[in-house]
Amino acid sequence: MIEDIFKRAVKSVSESVGCNRKELLSSSRKFSDVEARDLLYYVCYSNLLKLKHIQKCMEDYNCETSLSTISRGVNKVESNRDLRNIAKSIKI
Repeated sequence: MIEDIFKRAVKSVSESVGCNRKELLSSSRKFSDVEARDLLYYVCYSNLLKLKHIQKCMEDYNCETSLSTISRGVNKVESNRDLRNIAKSIKI
């Protein structure tokens, strides 16, 4: 179930922001990739995935990330009205 939610979130976020899965699940520090990942974290978290579950799913795609990075991404989206509106429009 956790992996299914994560996979659907990856697909939906990729389509919504116009990036491919490889960019989304990379460790790139390019601004657009970071924002897309932050949206992914927020969408997953909003669909009841715990931070640890998100981290595990990212690791399964060979993208190591820390819990603090995921938490920062969720908080960034929560505090930014534009990103929050984009995230709310993403259906998984």
